[in-house]
Amino acid sequence: AVTLRALLPDAHISFCCRPENVPLVSLVDGIDEVIAWDPDSGTASLGETFKSFDAAAMLLPKPPSLAWALWRSGVKIRVGSGRRWWSPLFSHRVAGSRSAGVLHESQQNTRLAIALAQALGATAAPQPTEQLLPSFTFPEAVTNQAHDTIAAAGLDGEGPLVILHGGSRGSAKDWPLEHMVELANHLIADGCQVGWTVGPVDAAVQQRIAESLGDTAHFIVAPPLDVLAAVLSQAHCVVANSTGPLHVASLAGAPVVGLYPPVKACTPDRWGPIGPGARSLTAPLQPGESNPIPKPDLAPDDLMTRISVEKVYALVQTQLERYKSGGLVS
Repeated sequence: AVTLRALLPDAHISFCCRPENVPLVSLVDGIDEVIAWDPDSGTASLGETFKSFDAAAMLLPKPPSLAWALWRSGVKIRVGSGRRWWSPLFSHRVAGSRSAGVLHESQQNTRLAIALAQALGATAAPQPTEQLLPSFTFPEAVTNQAHDTIAAAGLDGEGPLVILHGGSRGSAKDWPLEHMVELANHLIADGCQVGWTVGPVDAAVQQRIAESLGDTAHFIVAPPLDVLAAVLSQAHCVVANSTGPLHVASLAGAPVVGLYPPVKACTPDRWGPIGPGARSLTAPLQPGESNPIPKPDLAPDDLMTRISVEKVYALVQTQLERYKSGGLVS
């Protein structure tokens, strides 16, 4: 969206996403309209909506039914992946494999946005690898909700605010939760306020954290995504595995530390957080191991344990010092 706005400043830009993501996408500067769509409901409801558009880019290659809906709706310019069996449904196809991991996901989407803008007559374009970062504008009501959420979690006291996200949806190998709890104990001993964000599927994770930390465990449980973004924007540092909250935090302006496995489809080269305060750690490989490991199921059981608590703690300290000095630079 930020690339399209730069290339087509007068365009009406809409973004179609799942209903639960609408509050978050609505914060993004430069997007005029957010269209809620539940994939489980099928694409029939999108037909009339799509007819009013001159062009569309399908950022994710799936589902093919969405490409079919665009074609049936008569949208003249339809931009999408050039390597799927349904790619002929697109009028403009962009070559390249996401899974090859040559470009970051944001750069892949930038390529699609540039193709759309050029199809509409834009003559100037940034390089596909140029990072034009989106920005959030938080309405006052959302900011107030975030402050209330932080206070309700008992995190409005003294000391830097560090937020940890221990759960994930299993898209990558995770740092052991026991390591993250140990990191929390170090930070608490330093006088930091440590909060844990908990998603809708993280009940078991929350229980394990509560059992380990007792009264020092402070939870922010499944707030709306716009409120979550505003909460994360207040953090002095956010630590997480390869999850949505990590990316939201970085784009909201928080220093972050992302934890990644050296697995081909999961590396920070493709999925790492972006932004001036973004840092990532990748588990080290042993002699003789593939670099990267071809598939998640070929990763050794101890892979993520190789990222030591001490190394993460040291990087968090660096992020906290950078934040205090106002030096969020690459």
